[in-house]
Amino acid sequence: MAAARKYDRIVQMGSQSRSGEAIQEAISKLHNGEYGDIYMARALCFKWRDTIGREPVSAVPAGVDYDLWTGPAPKREFTKNRFHYKLALVLDTGNGDIGNQCIHEMDNRAPGGTRR
Repeated sequence: MAAARKYDRIVQMGSQSRSGEAIQEAISKLHNGEYGDIYMARALCFKWRDTIGREPVSAVPAGVDYDLWTGPAPKREFTKNRFHYKLALVLDTGNGDIGNQCIHEMDNRAPGGTRR
C-alpha cells in the first residue's frame, strides 16, 4: 500500500470466496455464535490441474519489459509458461497452487468482518 501511495497507483486484490452469498451468510452465523464453539475445521479443495506442458522458446511480446517482468528471478529465455497465468506455476517466479488457488479457499473474512 505504501508503494501504491508513493507512486500514485491503484492496487487491486481479490478473494472471490468472500463475495459469495452463502459464504457471507455462514461467516455471519459463525460470528453471531449460531454454530456454537468451533474447536477445529478442515477443508479440502479438489481441482484438476492439467500439466502446463512445455512451451518452446519464443520472442517476448511487443511492449513487454521482460527484465522488469522477471524481477529478481533467474533470467531465463521467454516462453509462454513464464508469462501471465502460468508463471505462478513455475518455480522461479511462483509458488504453485498454494499461491494460485489456496488464497481463495483460505480467505475466511466476510466484508467488514474480523478473523476469528
